[in-house]
Amino acid sequence: MDEYEKKSNNFIGLIIILFIIIGLGVGAFYLFKNREKLDITLPWEEKPEKAKDNNKNEEDDIDKALKLGKLDVNDKPINGIQGLRVFANNLQQDDKGYTFDFYVSIPESRSKVMAEGEIFKVLVDNYETSTTANFYVEDGNKEKVTLRILRTDLDSNDIERFNEITVYVRSSITDGYNESLKESEGFVSLLIHHEISVNNEKKGLQLVDEKDKTNISYYTLKEDKENFYLYFLLDNKRTTSSSTIYIKKLSINGKSYPLPDFKETVYKGAKKCFYLKIPKKDYKTLESMRISFFIVTGETKDTKESYYITNDYTKTFANKK
Repeated sequence: MDEYEKKSNNFIGLIIILFIIIGLGVGAFYLFKNREKLDITLPWEEKPEKAKDNNKNEEDDIDKALKLGKLDVNDKPINGIQGLRVFANNLQQDDKGYTFDFYVSIPESRSKVMAEGEIFKVLVDNYETSTTANFYVEDGNKEKVTLRILRTDLDSNDIERFNEITVYVRSSITDGYNESLKESEGFVSLLIHHEISVNNEKKGLQLVDEKDKTNISYYTLKEDKENFYLYFLLDNKRTTSSSTIYIKKLSINGKSYPLPDFKETVYKGAKKCFYLKIPKKDYKTLESMRISFFIVTGETKDTKESYYITNDYTKTFANKK
């Protein structure tokens, strides 16, 4: 009886062990078949990090392209300059801003025309940038100029993306008889096609004053660890000349503030954001500001300058520290 019970117990034990082994085998087989879904990597397999990164990079590239927009301008005339044509493409973005290829061309002719000039002003959605360049092109050829729109210019105007680039060109054209024609000035507008809409209209502007189609508006207050920054928008609606502003009077928290060495000029038909820097070592809190400006307009070779003084503008801040 004892011998029988002993064999029976051994048999039951073997069956249990067999079931355990089968269960482990089935479980291991399931894990092996579904290792990708369960994100299991075997010791001899490489982790698929690169494939995941590539997919993520591809998604980022698509998203970046949608936000960037497409620039593709073919054979467009420059308004105000006869004989020059423009091509533009290859809009790119990096940590320093944007670049694009700008081509100036002269159609082939019998007189072998040559043109030399400069790109002296570039606007994005009518906001000024510091972009400039020179070019030289001969009859029947295209001159490529890679233009860079600096991130610092965009940041100062509180712009991330834009719809339109306006390029102002000044050029002297010489014909095949070495006769220089009159220097001409013109512009060309380059539209960017976006899948995602772009709106760079400033919200919450408070008009300081308007004189002779020149508007000054308070925009916003920003700050960092060391300074307050009072932002304004200068909008020159004049179509014939630039406008320049100077500070006439400035007071902070009810006390006169030493006038900074300040001058801002905005091109005809253009906009520009500018700021006044107030060090926090002088003011721990910013409670109020009062300011007025000089505006100088009509400053051209043929027009006498006009001077205006704006009304005082007062702004009270809500416990900015």
